[in-house]
Amino acid sequence: MAKKQNILPSVLAFRRGVVITDGGMFNVMPDGTTPIKVVRHGILGTQNTAKEASGKSTTKVANLQETDTAKLDIGAEQMRVCMTLRFMPLRSLLDSCCDAAFPVRTSDLRSGLSKFIELTDNSKGLLEVAHRYIRNVVNGRWLWRNRSEAATVAILIEADGKQYKFDALSYSLNSFDGYCAKEDELAAIVAKCLSSEKPVNIAFKVEADISFGTAGGNEVYPSQNYVNGKPSGFARSLYCYGNAERASSVDGSRVMGFAALRDQKIGNALRTFDTWYPKENFLKDTGVSAENAGPIAVEPNGANLDFMKVFRIKEHSAFTILGHIGEVDPNTEEGMFMIACLIRGGVYGNDEKDKAKTDTDATGE
Repeated sequence: MAKKQNILPSVLAFRRGVVITDGGMFNVMPDGTTPIKVVRHGILGTQNTAKEASGKSTTKVANLQETDTAKLDIGAEQMRVCMTLRFMPLRSLLDSCCDAAFPVRTSDLRSGLSKFIELTDNSKGLLEVAHRYIRNVVNGRWLWRNRSEAATVAILIEADGKQYKFDALSYSLNSFDGYCAKEDELAAIVAKCLSSEKPVNIAFKVEADISFGTAGGNEVYPSQNYVNGKPSGFARSLYCYGNAERASSVDGSRVMGFAALRDQKIGNALRTFDTWYPKENFLKDTGVSAENAGPIAVEPNGANLDFMKVFRIKEHSAFTILGHIGEVDPNTEEGMFMIACLIRGGVYGNDEKDKAKTDTDATGE
């Protein structure tokens, strides 16, 4: 049996177990599709601010801003978002593991991890994690705000030579049960890829056709870019690809590129299925009862930006569980969480003071 340890190797990192492309966004026209443009332009609005000292609010009449906007073409019937997934074998995900000062930490971790992955093969826990990934594809969670404003969302998945169609809005965002036969088939393929000895060349090509219930011209929502030191008067920068055009000599507007959802943003949505985290203090900390607490994204410490809180500490943290990974049953909630953490990837090593390093992933709009 692998020795239980509280301190991980100083260098420990895992590759991502799911390869995700950006989600390109397209106008669906009567005669085909065209990329949706991101346009940078000026806007005149009002700005309301609350002055805490006086308790009074002020309205600035002239609030000049420069911002990015993505809208459907006026002739578009709906929007299409396209992306592709591939799942990698769990055995291939360990990227680096060493500790020159304490070699036993390395050998114990490698031994325990190998045992856990062997137990994971063909396990119910692995199949459940696979089902949860598929559920978050078919329910359109990865479309973020585009889903919440949609009238209809049709999902088409092509995998292993077959096509699967889903009405995304008929699938729950908060429950992971009652899987249909098509979800069962797709989850079995995912589990096959994850438990394989070598990478399996099966890609999941996904298309989402979104109707907003109105004619073309609707605003749509690519990922937003974080801008460090944002200039005064600049509102937002949207994620896009391609080359920016020259600014118009008339109004200064210009096309910045073609709209897309960033792969990290899609990945965060797809792994938002951790319902196993402890919820005892949820009402006290968030105002939401444990019964109404939804899933959070799989993160080593259960970090959640919605509530600016971590929900997995001490023995519930992936950093702690990795210390005795060889003793973890993959069919338990703890085991399924760790399968999902391995697929997520990340840095888990300890620094010279034996404090866990941190890693990050994109979650915001």
